[in-house]
Amino acid sequence: MKATWDTKGNRRRHDVTFEQLFEYFQTNRHSMSAIGKCSGVTRARVQQIYNTYFRTLFGGLSGLERRRECTVQNRLVKAKRAENEMFEAGAFMGVVAEKARAAGCTVEAARCFKDGKPTGRIEKHTLLVNGHRCAVHHSFSGVKPSAHCMRAYARFNINPKKAQVADAVILHSAVAGFDEHLFVIPREILRPILEIPRKRQERVALFLPTKQLPVYRNNRPRIDWWRYAEGWHLLPLLW
Repeated sequence: MKATWDTKGNRRRHDVTFEQLFEYFQTNRHSMSAIGKCSGVTRARVQQIYNTYFRTLFGGLSGLERRRECTVQNRLVKAKRAENEMFEAGAFMGVVAEKARAAGCTVEAARCFKDGKPTGRIEKHTLLVNGHRCAVHHSFSGVKPSAHCMRAYARFNINPKKAQVADAVILHSAVAGFDEHLFVIPREILRPILEIPRKRQERVALFLPTKQLPVYRNNRPRIDWWRYAEGWHLLPLLW
């Protein structure tokens, strides 16, 4: 095809080479219009060039099929950019991702899909850890249940709907004056709390201890949350 391109004098007629066009088409990240602007020709001419010289090189994909693939690739790039921004240094999602990776886990953002195709967006406060969907929450405010209580807790406002479709909930406690803690809690542990009847938009308040103290029957927390501190082993790798 390149020999045919050269004999037709295309090298003199366009501001782009056969090799450059091949790279444009191969990456599937450039529309016909974008390629036309780079080569100084119209979109229709690019379509004609593709059908004449390149279509057989790419499995017979039509221009429409290639444009669809181009859209998908661009959305994947956009989602990756959003993921990098979410994991920026200092952001709590980045802190959680860094801790998970340090524990040997794979971490990526949960991408949004529509009709089975990526939209270019990612879900906020959601991670895929070892392939498991995890709802991530952060707390920097400490509270006490009463004026006479000696314990301080980190308060988390959990969205029941979002938590119930996750495999686990990750709670990052960063209360001023206390050590930083991270809890990985399987959905089944929280199910009794999440399924309590409540108003549709009401969130669930969870109070996690800021210090590792014994669990008392009549005091919060009634669950031994410390069993789930840094519980990355509860998210085995999905094969």
